[in-house]
Amino acid sequence: VAKGNPHKITSLHDARARKARLIARPKGAGAQQLLEALMKQESLTARDLPAAIVAPTGPDIAHAICAGIGDFGIATEAIALAADMDFVPILTERFDLIMRQRDSYRPALQKLLALLRSSAFSEHARELGGLDVREAGQVRYAP
Repeated sequence: VAKGNPHKITSLHDARARKARLIARPKGAGAQQLLEALMKQESLTARDLPAAIVAPTGPDIAHAICAGIGDFGIATEAIALAADMDFVPILTERFDLIMRQRDSYRPALQKLLALLRSSAFSEHARELGGLDVREAGQVRYAP
């Protein structure tokens, strides 16, 4: 959302009630699939939140909002921070890297795990903003 969240959007229902203009992502993009799932979960349709335009990337959403073309879109906090915009979190996602246990001992994967555990990685994530890497590099075994 724009700096200061002028429409006071905290949910998709707020966006609908305030007639906020959506900057959508292309059909099939992960952010668009997330938006569609959230809309379905909240019993909203495309008519409830019509798209002003379709932006190919998250940074394009930020540019469109800054240009006044739209009021909100689905992107990461890092994108909002880079564009000096406000961010309204709607969910937290967890990402896991899955591999066979025996492969985890290979030198290349050991280097990757070491990188994920490093202070340099944590610092870079902090600089980007919006990323919680406290559990990065932890190994969990499937039952």
